[in-house]
Amino acid sequence: MRFCKSLQKTELISTFSFLSYSLTHLKFMIDKLPLTDNFLFKAIFSQHEDLLLDLLNSFPEFQNRKKIMELKVLNPELPKVTEIDKLSILDIQAKDSCGNKFLIEMQSQNDLGFEKRILYYWANTYTKSLKQGEDYGILPKIYSIAFLNFELINLKKYHSVFQLREKEYNEIVLTEDLEFHIIELKKLKDKLSSLDSEFKTWLFALKNGHLLEGEEMNTLVKKNPKLKKVFKEYDEYTSNPKNKNLIEDRKKSQLYFNTQINAAKREGKLEGKLEGKLETAVELYNWGMPIEQVCKLTGLSEKQILEFKKQRLSENHI
Repeated sequence: MRFCKSLQKTELISTFSFLSYSLTHLKFMIDKLPLTDNFLFKAIFSQHEDLLLDLLNSFPEFQNRKKIMELKVLNPELPKVTEIDKLSILDIQAKDSCGNKFLIEMQSQNDLGFEKRILYYWANTYTKSLKQGEDYGILPKIYSIAFLNFELINLKKYHSVFQLREKEYNEIVLTEDLEFHIIELKKLKDKLSSLDSEFKTWLFALKNGHLLEGEEMNTLVKKNPKLKKVFKEYDEYTSNPKNKNLIEDRKKSQLYFNTQINAAKREGKLEGKLEGKLETAVELYNWGMPIEQVCKLTGLSEKQILEFKKQRLSENHI
């Protein structure tokens, strides 16, 4: 019995230490808002098409004859911070003068089912590009571009491109309409002095720009003058207390969300009895996790989760 109490005390101290560290880390991240924050990324790049265009044209794939001449952001609005919006995906949808579409997002952490989600978003956008009665030939090419502040793919390279290719003869492409770009910023190891391309300069700015001051910032801007406007907008946006609070709310929500996930795992609810798993599933769903992700995490069906939620609501009204 004494051993159990000691163990519980140790777990409590460990949990408290974890939360203290997380809150300290959270405060640092709020004080030093990085461009890898998805809310901040969208706030700047969805409002300034010239900056987004310059970022995309730095990609090796968009050089010379493939350079993007014009770009129109299709969803410049930022969501209100409701309980659902705090955990929503903030992507930028854009279209060029040739009709090609772009799905662009910054992702700061590896969410459950990330690979399936970006495929679903691509498929949903592709399907909606064709109205009833129209010919399949007018379907556009859709680029899915994800900047990740975590490592996803088991390769040393930081920029991976995926297409539909024949398995044995991979020089044969089934269609060029699908193209995924995964940029893993943590794998970019170049220092400021060694940046030798527009692409690397942009990625370095996204990853480290918020940490630069004085001469280092001047050196970065000299490599690409467009970055001067990026950090001007950055300073204006992050100096506004209202905007800072919006991002702080999202980060607190994400921290709480992750803590709930970890607590559920420690308590065995995600692997344990059916009722415990159902309670956890409903709580995650109510907090804003997409039902598909809840199903994948808990192993439950959508029907089971929604029926249990309905049952709990009826019990609360008795």
